[in-house]
Amino acid sequence: GINAEYGQAFVKQSGHFGLCFDSNFGFRTNWQVGETDGRCLLDKSFKAVVSTQSTGISDAANMFSLLLIVSVLSPALVQATDSYGLIQFPGVVYVKPGDTFTLSCLSDYGGAVKIFVPGEDVPSEETIMEISERLDQPSQKTIYAIEVENASATDSGTYTCVVNHGPGITPAYTMATSTINVVDLCEGVVCDEATYETCTSNYETGAAECGCEMECDPMNFDPVCSDTCEQQWSPCAMRERTCLDKIPRNVLSTGFCPTITEPTTRTLNNDGSMDITIIEGEQITLASGLVTDGVPAAEVKWRLFSETGELIELADAGRYSYEFTPVISGMYEATLTHCRNTQKAVVNRYQVTVEPAQGEPTTTPTPTTTPYIDPDNIEVLEGANYVCSIYPAGVVETFSASADPYDMACSHVLASDVFNGGDYTNPWFIYGTFDKMDGETSLASMTIHIGANGFEIKRGWSVNVGFGENPVMELVEGGKQSIGESGCTAVVAYLHLVIDCPAFTIHYDGIFAGHILLKGSGPTTQAFVKQSGHFGLCFDSNFGFRTNWQVGETDGRCLLDKSFSSCSEVMDSVCDLYIGTPPVLPDAQLPWDTTGSGAVTACHELNCGAPAPDLSLAMCSMEQAWWYGYLLKFQEPADALILEDVQVCASHDLCEWVAMVVKRGCPQKNPPIPAQCM
Repeated sequence: GINAEYGQAFVKQSGHFGLCFDSNFGFRTNWQVGETDGRCLLDKSFKAVVSTQSTGISDAANMFSLLLIVSVLSPALVQATDSYGLIQFPGVVYVKPGDTFTLSCLSDYGGAVKIFVPGEDVPSEETIMEISERLDQPSQKTIYAIEVENASATDSGTYTCVVNHGPGITPAYTMATSTINVVDLCEGVVCDEATYETCTSNYETGAAECGCEMECDPMNFDPVCSDTCEQQWSPCAMRERTCLDKIPRNVLSTGFCPTITEPTTRTLNNDGSMDITIIEGEQITLASGLVTDGVPAAEVKWRLFSETGELIELADAGRYSYEFTPVISGMYEATLTHCRNTQKAVVNRYQVTVEPAQGEPTTTPTPTTTPYIDPDNIEVLEGANYVCSIYPAGVVETFSASADPYDMACSHVLASDVFNGGDYTNPWFIYGTFDKMDGETSLASMTIHIGANGFEIKRGWSVNVGFGENPVMELVEGGKQSIGESGCTAVVAYLHLVIDCPAFTIHYDGIFAGHILLKGSGPTTQAFVKQSGHFGLCFDSNFGFRTNWQVGETDGRCLLDKSFSSCSEVMDSVCDLYIGTPPVLPDAQLPWDTTGSGAVTACHELNCGAPAPDLSLAMCSMEQAWWYGYLLKFQEPADALILEDVQVCASHDLCEWVAMVVKRGCPQKNPPIPAQCM
């Protein structure tokens, strides 16, 4: 009904309202009426795209020939600013190859806006200033945008936005750059395929990470039993569980899991290890440790760690045993795992040494007939020290020089004084922990408690203080160190770990045997008298509440053999060599006329019946304990010995013995090896 004259601009009247007239909105954004929530909720981040260009856009025309599109934007889309120079242009943008991206340049005070693509020459400052001076339209809120479809690596680069602000505005123009990275963010990201991880990219932050995006359908009921013995509702759910907890799983069977039954297993010598020496060409049988199989069947895996460091998978080994003829030395390891439970896995290791076939093999080394101790060449004390010696095969020679064999399983009280020097508030205890080494009972560690302080010495000449950043002391051969606040010191000297405490001294050979010397009462010619505060095997065989003064765990691997008895065979031709005649002491009232009763008893026990396949280490340790105990008893023990005086035994030289002790002991970063053996 309006008869507008041709060419006359439209003039809005006072009664005109709505988007068709202008963008001056009413009470609501965009002249919206009625419902404004839910499906009717407006997108506050909406931005206008006013110019489109396809991949490979190029515009070398003069800026005045460009299509200049100016839009007056809603305040909801433009951040107000008092700075003429501020423009909104993204700094870094990540784009997935093949996607479409829009790059917008927005200014509150724009007269002319232009985005220059990578490779396009940006006008000089003089040119841009000239354009600004020639603008004759006022500055206003302005947006300029380009759209790139099917983005590729050729679209990556630096985009430059130039805004001319128009007349009367300072600065006359503003320039900003945006770096576009068209890249597959997951390229080069390695995810764990074994646990079904997938790469997830975030193009807003430019980051990519491995995650678990399974999107399993909860309505898909397809039960499977995993080889971890867990019921899963579907293969997808199993993969999702694996991805989340990183425990590898495979489908054991479809449907529901069977009734799970644990296998029966056995651990070698309580600690899972055994040393075997054979002659080249001999056949041996190694037990995996599996006694009866479980449901599902246990996984048995055999491996060989050769002396050259090579790892060999033994696929032909049996589940229950491995019978073969070794050709190379190394550690043969059997690992038994049920339901993929590695925490409860049973590992048995055999250190197999293959020696050349030269002569007949021997199982028991022949002791040398040359005595290690020559009493005529020893500076003897005017008396003797009270010494308790713990020999291989579980033999204890007491402070009174009597010797008995015991069935040792786990931990036992060796010696204690609960009224230490008459002070019941500062008692001391020495516990011995025993295991099997080469099939024979050996002293694996000793735990010492003095008042409120405690520490442990372990096989391989190591001291475990159990606190701080370095719970294992780093010892140096010949270097004495203090052990916390215990009042004790530790030093590795003359092939023994020597622990010197106020009331006693411990000498441990690091593999089989040890000695305890009581201070404050020797040297003396008086027989040892047990006091009311003395307890333990080193005093006598009057046990406490448990057999053999056993403490701690008493079941399973720690169960004592109630039928244990000492060897009744007579082997004087082999073992009487270890009886030595002590020096004659003035006014002797000693209960011992000979020394070495513990060595003789240990020798009998080691060689009784069918001896272990390899007694070389046990016999060597026994010989050392024999002469070392003699020296502690009748000679100054503290610093009188030097390493050159130390003899090992007939079957091992010094450095060979050191290497054996370190190898069998607890791992140490820098073992206390004598300088001449490095």
